[in-house]
Amino acid sequence: MRLAVIAICVASTAHATPLAPAADERIVYGELAFDGAPSTTIGFVAGVPRAGERLTLAWWTDATWVAGDLDIEDNRLRVGAGIDAFRTGRVRVRGGLAAASRATANTGYRARAVSTELHLDASVVVRRWAFQLETALEQTWATYVEPSSTYRELVYANAEAGWHAMTARTTRVGLAAGVRLGDVELVARAGWQDTGTIEFLPAVYASLGLDYRF
Repeated sequence: MRLAVIAICVASTAHATPLAPAADERIVYGELAFDGAPSTTIGFVAGVPRAGERLTLAWWTDATWVAGDLDIEDNRLRVGAGIDAFRTGRVRVRGGLAAASRATANTGYRARAVSTELHLDASVVVRRWAFQLETALEQTWATYVEPSSTYRELVYANAEAGWHAMTARTTRVGLAAGVRLGDVELVARAGWQDTGTIEFLPAVYASLGLDYRF
């Protein structure tokens, strides 16, 4: 087995996983992204060889944290799986589901949220190239918010910590293109996202990423 080298690159956190993993492949990836804020992601993808010859099953996990000052208190942890819902020739449609945990901390509060992400992607593979239409729906089911002592002192002295349900929903639609160069894949992504809140920046994302297959 060759040693896996993690590549640091620019990519969107919306679809961090590599394009079209095969059943016998293992992939490591590292990303530097701007998806609302600069962030760094490292992750791992593995195919499941015995799941079926035609319908590839793969699972993946990754960790993301804010990249600007390497603040590990602002982070996201994910684990998910995807399977080919349809495959014929060079075309495949893949569905996926992931569970995620997010955390953030600032002078006003600490918060941790739990969410799920539903993905549905359609891809075409032509020799070394892959092209993909990507859609995703992320629902945050519950968020725990703990006000800081500074918040209680300056804003509201009786503020209490607690859970809040159904706090956010994000919809994403984008396009991706990838090219294989030996064991390395170069992936470019661009798309639109709607968080359901007032946006101070354009609700779009664009990325460039690398992954290493072994």
